[in-house]
Amino acid sequence: MNASSPAFANPPAPAVPLGDPLPGSRPIDPPSLLHFSAKLENGRLVLPADFPLAALGRNAALTVIVESDQLAPVARPAYLRRESLELCAVGETLYTLRNAHRPAGTASVDPALRAYSRAVRTGLSLRGLTYRQMDALWMEIVLLDPLRVSYRAHGRPRLCACRCRVPWLEEEFLTLNAALSAIVRHCEPHRRTATANTFREIALPILAAPKPTSALLTLGDLANSVSRYATPSAAGQLSLPLAFN
Repeated sequence: MNASSPAFANPPAPAVPLGDPLPGSRPIDPPSLLHFSAKLENGRLVLPADFPLAALGRNAALTVIVESDQLAPVARPAYLRRESLELCAVGETLYTLRNAHRPAGTASVDPALRAYSRAVRTGLSLRGLTYRQMDALWMEIVLLDPLRVSYRAHGRPRLCACRCRVPWLEEEFLTLNAALSAIVRHCEPHRRTATANTFREIALPILAAPKPTSALLTLGDLANSVSRYATPSAAGQLSLPLAFN
């Protein structure tokens, strides 16, 4: 990807330095989200009696989840509309790094696959790789369509369908998710499931000038770096009196 890509005017600062764990490695688990039912009643936020208000830390941040059909009809379209932006151009090559270690008693990695992976890695001329990254299976995914990401004012970004090709498998896929699942099945056949996260486990190299400064940027970090529209809202904060059932 170059600086002329429509996704951004200038390449963002690499968010995944090469010394970090592989895309696809198990990240630190985020805090668990606890869900409690609540409702607005005559201007009061009514919470269940077992809501752990006394256990909350000072200035705790809460997430309010609202069913879209509870929004006023006149305001609903502004909050539900999506905007699609191009993230990567057609022809861009993306990469996923798969774990090359197999459990005892399972077949070892095909030597030809290892040789292909080594050629892909060395061809990028990246420096600062960890041993784990150097030992990984580097798999290419070539975009046959521009990769677009769909944003909404509230909620997570979502990758749009995008035709792509996996050179090693000599197959085309209708989505990145399908391509990644096929790669997982091929490179890690011992796994119980081929489920994988395209945002976390597919990346592209950001090559900055002067070389050889470089890094891998996951699609998730790239998507979050793109400026999105903001739904107009009133300034300030809304404070509601609490009531408990």
